[in-house]
Amino acid sequence: DIIASSSTGQSAGLVMQTTMSAGNFGAVGDGVADDTKPIQKALDSGCNIVAKKEDSFLVTYSLLLGSNTNFDGGMCEFIVSFGGIGGSVFISSTYDTPNTPVNSVTLKNFKVKGEGAIGENGIGMCQSIGWDLSDITFSNIYYHALDLGGAQYCDIKNIRSYGLLGAAIQFDSLATLGVVFAKLENGTSVPNAFDANEPAWTVTKHNKVERCLFDGCFIGVQYHRGPLISNNINNSTFSGCPRGIYCDDEAFLQNTIIANNVFSGNDTACRIASYFDSVGFSFNDIKGETNGNTTEVFAYGLEVFRNSSSTPKNLTVTHNKYNRLMIPQKITNVNGVTNTCNVFFDCSNKNAGNNIGSCANEMVDVNNVLVGMNRYEACFDCGFKVSASVNSSVSSFVYSSDQFRTTRNAVLLSNLDDYEIGGVLVSGYASGSAVFKISDSIRGHIHNNTGNQGLNNTSTFE
Repeated sequence: DIIASSSTGQSAGLVMQTTMSAGNFGAVGDGVADDTKPIQKALDSGCNIVAKKEDSFLVTYSLLLGSNTNFDGGMCEFIVSFGGIGGSVFISSTYDTPNTPVNSVTLKNFKVKGEGAIGENGIGMCQSIGWDLSDITFSNIYYHALDLGGAQYCDIKNIRSYGLLGAAIQFDSLATLGVVFAKLENGTSVPNAFDANEPAWTVTKHNKVERCLFDGCFIGVQYHRGPLISNNINNSTFSGCPRGIYCDDEAFLQNTIIANNVFSGNDTACRIASYFDSVGFSFNDIKGETNGNTTEVFAYGLEVFRNSSSTPKNLTVTHNKYNRLMIPQKITNVNGVTNTCNVFFDCSNKNAGNNIGSCANEMVDVNNVLVGMNRYEACFDCGFKVSASVNSSVSSFVYSSDQFRTTRNAVLLSNLDDYEIGGVLVSGYASGSAVFKISDSIRGHIHNNTGNQGLNNTSTFE
């Protein structure tokens, strides 16, 4: 039966939008009967499809999503039964028709329980534009909950992923054979139609991930390959993931903002092994901490380094809070860094006796740097450290207004060129430790600091 209908006026005339139940198309929803065909028929109908919380749909091959598909599951469940053959539970219908985007898909309020088979994905969003995904839970999926290849202007909210062996959400702008699989009705599994000789997907850009939960996944969110523009992650929680956010060296990040997220019990909260252009990359308002025996956990908060021939540019790291991490921040080979208003508490590994020089906030081979208004509490070995590699130097370095308390070595600086240090407050440091330890540096000015030992507040080094 028709559950509801509505009409909207458009320039071409009056368009009816009908809402129908999945059961109207023959879906049983008892978790035993194969509901793949009736569900596919419902998705293809052009109607707004709804289901009920008590519905449990058994699916045995991939469900294709065309443009203007709307499904509200009412918190129903999809049980995957692919017979151990990999494939996406849902997949955009463009997977076998390159350069034909699927527009305006809405999926919400359901659960997907996978088999854990190799190659299994939740939703393959290749060439998806303007999708709206919300309140979806994925469990026992082998690889990705969401695979965004060539996706644009998609809103992803309240996605919960548990125990995935791959990246729960993956951004990818390069299409190669085997990226997105579909399980067919005949029992075979086929990759998308792209191969190395065909054009890449449209650039993956302007997608938003917010209020999501990634629990026990190997990677929470992965920036994988190609140019990735303004794919932002906000207000989400990463718990017990070896890698919370990971950007590999084949990705080219542009205008990316990662803000207001919480990382707990991760080996690495955010690792950027990539490069980003002059538009920049921001890592803001993050809370990161370890669980259990926190001082024994070898964990990074933010790690940024160059793993390509291009130097990353314009990195902003601000208003982050790190609690009991071994190395909260380490930034290497970046031109243009703003590192301000971060808090480091009980950081660096007290039990790593051979880990000489472990540091709460470390930068290596960086230029055009502004550091200030950071706070360091009970950091074991070193609060802030900046240095350059052999035969290189750090230039245009401005450092001011940091606060240190009970830190053995407040500031370690080496190989700096054109630096200025002022307004730094240090208190409660260990006897015999260095407030400022500066070596192999030229053209520097130090002034108006409080708590210095053995160093004039108005010293100038040439």
